[in-house]
Amino acid sequence: MLDVAVKFERAFIRMLIEDVDYEKFFRVNNLESMVENPKKKKKKLVEGAPLYDDFANVNRFIQFLGIFYDVTMKLSGSKYCTSNVFFVELVKVQEAIIKLCSSEDIIMRDMAKRMKDKYDKYWDNVENTNFLLYVAVVLDPRYKMSYIEFCFAKIYGRGSSKDFIMCDKVLKTLQELFDYYMRMKGHENTSSQFTTKQSDDSWNDDFEKYMEDREQGGVGKSELDVYLVEARERKSEGFDILGWWKVNSTRFPILSEMARHVLGMPVSSVASEVAFSTGGRTIDAYRSSLSPKTAEALICSQDWLRTSDTVTDLRGEPEEFLQLEKLENGEHILNFLLSFYF
Repeated sequence: MLDVAVKFERAFIRMLIEDVDYEKFFRVNNLESMVENPKKKKKKLVEGAPLYDDFANVNRFIQFLGIFYDVTMKLSGSKYCTSNVFFVELVKVQEAIIKLCSSEDIIMRDMAKRMKDKYDKYWDNVENTNFLLYVAVVLDPRYKMSYIEFCFAKIYGRGSSKDFIMCDKVLKTLQELFDYYMRMKGHENTSSQFTTKQSDDSWNDDFEKYMEDREQGGVGKSELDVYLVEARERKSEGFDILGWWKVNSTRFPILSEMARHVLGMPVSSVASEVAFSTGGRTIDAYRSSLSPKTAEALICSQDWLRTSDTVTDLRGEPEEFLQLEKLENGEHILNFLLSFYF
């Protein structure tokens, strides 16, 4: 809305030049009130035509809010992975705020400083951080642990105690999560070995172990170790991270399953289509086709879970809703099938 208003800046300026009564129409000169109240020294402005300073402020807001708008649109997507880009975008926001804190524009600098105080209040506390957001970045083959180390060095200073603590915590979280999946996989293998025939050929068993160690880069290296030391994938437009893990699932069976679960987490519960929408919420075709009986069950369950006192009355439904309810109860289905075949 702000960027649309800026487009009409010239129109407002032209009106100020061509119509002498234009500004008077919007501006209130409180001379009468000043006579009645001599203590009042300043003129009071009410809502009216935007001035030069107003457009200058709007341009500042557009520049400042544009940073958060772009990040919000990326993180609130619903058709692609977002957990692996959260930390990437978070660092971009911090860098932008730090640059604006040294801006020559006083207003921009003050806004940036207030925003940085709020940013530091939340993200500087390690206890408030969900380290799975960092793990998701490591599981992106384009970034891995190198990007985490690079960002923490930029944020906290290379070689600082905070830099070391954060990197160490990310690695520990990653290792603990991988060990958990290893144990889960071990239980599956133990339960399935009773249904598979054990090979008595020790030669083939030795060969399989030899190839496994060779593919993993040596004895004692886990899938996680091999993944972290391998070269990163080049950044490309439209990179399919889930497709990459699917292709490499034979090399990293445990790690790929872990990546599928971690990368499948959305970082926002609001879809990008409605994140900045000022219009009314529209029910999609699926939800609008629900019968009153199903809708009532969903609403009552929601009220029960949230311990809400709101009472929803679904009486007086239209005829088409009654038909949907009959279909839901199984009526008319037989008649429909008979009419289809005969």
